[in-house]
Amino acid sequence: MTPKSTDLDAAITAFIVHQRAFGRGYQHEAYVLDRFRRFVRDAGATDLDQTVFDHWCEGHQHFGSNTRRSWQRIVRRFCVYRRRTTPRCFVPDPLMFAQPKPYQTPVLVT
Repeated sequence: MTPKSTDLDAAITAFIVHQRAFGRGYQHEAYVLDRFRRFVRDAGATDLDQTVFDHWCEGHQHFGSNTRRSWQRIVRRFCVYRRRTTPRCFVPDPLMFAQPKPYQTPVLVT
């Protein structure tokens, strides 16, 4: 049984098509947005709000802060794109995102 398509699914698909029209592969971002779409659907939500976004972020605490921030920014870019057609849709506050940390310096082993 295939899950019923929602407005959020259509918006994510339109966003990916829009970004790929600029010549980008957008593979990583499509992967993140697909995971996000499945999370929203599995959570039983019909649309994104602060609570759903917070729960999605909590599920990624085992990732590094730079990865979490990257994924949060991808979802935020999608929400900003979506706000063009749906003015009242939720857009996450970037001040609440994971704080970036410097990458560890490589160690040369001889």
